[in-house]
Amino acid sequence: MAALCAASEEVAPRAAVMTAAATAVSLLPEDEGSAEAVMRAVLAPRYTTVRPFLSLPRNRDAYAVCALEQLHRALNNRDVFASPSHR
Repeated sequence: MAALCAASEEVAPRAAVMTAAATAVSLLPEDEGSAEAVMRAVLAPRYTTVRPFLSLPRNRDAYAVCALEQLHRALNNRDVFASPSHR
C-alpha cells in the first residue's frame, strides 16, 4: 500500500488532488433536485461517446450539418415532432 501511495504522489501530489477536488465540488450545484443537476446526470453517461470528438477542430458549418442530420433522423423516427403552425 505504501508503494502505491508513493507512486500516486509522484504522479499527482496530494495538495494538487485536494485543490482539484475542492474546485470540482465548488462547481456542482447545491440543490440535487435542480434542473441543472438533473440535466448533468442525464448528460454524464454520454460524455464517453462525445469525448473523442472534443479534440477535433471545431467547424461551425460541419456542426450545423451534423445537427440538422440528427434532427432529420429524429423527425423521421418520430422521436421529436414539430407542432403545427397556426398563422
